[in-house]
Amino acid sequence: MKRMHGMTRDELLSAPESDYMNEAQLAFFKALLLAQLDECNEKQQPMWRMSPLSKRSA
Repeated sequence: MKRMHGMTRDELLSAPESDYMNEAQLAFFKALLLAQLDECNEKQQPMWRMSPLSKRSA
């Protein structure tokens, strides 16, 4: 299981309710969302290169 900012997904899910959205969990979700954003950007980049709009002159 991959660690994101000191926590794994399983550790996050097994944490007590009193830990809900503490600093460690907020850091976990921020890292997760940034990783997902990077993944989306990597997948979209080739499409932008092929787009007719990318060849438009200013």
